[in-house]
Amino acid sequence: MVQAPPSPSSSATSSSSQNTPSKTVQVKSLNPPKVKGPLSFQEVGLALDASVNALAALGYDFCLFGSAGCSMYGMDHRCPHDIDIVVLSSSETCEQIKARIVRTDGRFTLIPARDPRNKWNVMWFCLPGRRKCKVDILTPGTISIPIIPPHRIVHIHRVPLTPFLCLLLLKLQGYFDHVASDEKRMQKKIPEDVDDITQMARLGAELYHAHVMQLEEEWYDSEFKITAFRRVYQFSRLFPATTLHWAAMGFSTGGGEEHQVLFPCKIYVAPMTNTPRVRVQIQA
Repeated sequence: MVQAPPSPSSSATSSSSQNTPSKTVQVKSLNPPKVKGPLSFQEVGLALDASVNALAALGYDFCLFGSAGCSMYGMDHRCPHDIDIVVLSSSETCEQIKARIVRTDGRFTLIPARDPRNKWNVMWFCLPGRRKCKVDILTPGTISIPIIPPHRIVHIHRVPLTPFLCLLLLKLQGYFDHVASDEKRMQKKIPEDVDDITQMARLGAELYHAHVMQLEEEWYDSEFKITAFRRVYQFSRLFPATTLHWAAMGFSTGGGEEHQVLFPCKIYVAPMTNTPRVRVQIQA
């Protein structure tokens, strides 16, 4: 029996827009207190509930992705650390959207990014006991997120979710981004990435019947598809336990001539904790 965070108490599909007071959003200058211990499913559920309700009240089309989205699809080996939401069909910037959320629900707060070179604010949801859950707001085009048509959004327990295969491939992208990063905080995410992708690939093959032919829909551009094929091939070679699941979804995972022609690459593996650290070099 898979477990997901508690579902929101009100519908996420509401398209009604509410006028919010035109007050200035104050950005706190101090970093939030550290969360002692991992968040619980109940705490993530409270933050998710508030996020969904605020965005729905403001009239946005949006969907959940990242580990919280994976959890709603049934990934149950760990609790998400934060919430990632992509807001669709909006001319506003992410900072403008976050400011509107803060004005709508006072439990949200904005904190300047840790790196002063970054000009954005980090949005946190304040939980009981002086604990907080980070809520990231993104828009299509950021980190290669495709423009997802609203009619393709999947709803589970009234929570709008990124389509399964798109979510899985974005999760795979995150793994390779963390592998390529020189930041230790990013590298520390690699073991969880591997576990997340492994379970999601199994769910895709066995429960959701995800298939590569779904990428033929016009909202996936060619670059997204080609990159996804290459990443699936490389990941399946590094973690053979996932090969059958990728194959069941229609991806080619063998070492045949097809992949050597389409995706010539060298994979360098160096030990890092219990998970290989991979450097991928694409040949000209």
